Amino acid sequence: MAITKTTQYTKIDMRSNREIRIYITDTWDDPDDDDMPISKERVLTLLPNPNDISELPSGLQNVVNAAIEANFFTG
Repeated sequence: MAITKTTQYTKIDMRSNREIRIYITDTWDDPDDDDMPISKERVLTLLPNPNDISELPSGLQNVVNAAIEANFFTG
């Protein structure tokens, strides 16, 4: 059987220094392998402007863009 990869976007942090952190968990699984599944967590850190977010799912792009456009990061 083939290994499958699942990606979950588990949390979004909007920080006062204008960073947006997206917490991601990738899981690889093969039902025929007793050593699996294997999960790895990672953090994607974005700044308000120069980042290309086109690789993110559209719903996540909407959240990031809305936070930036609403000038969420004030004060």
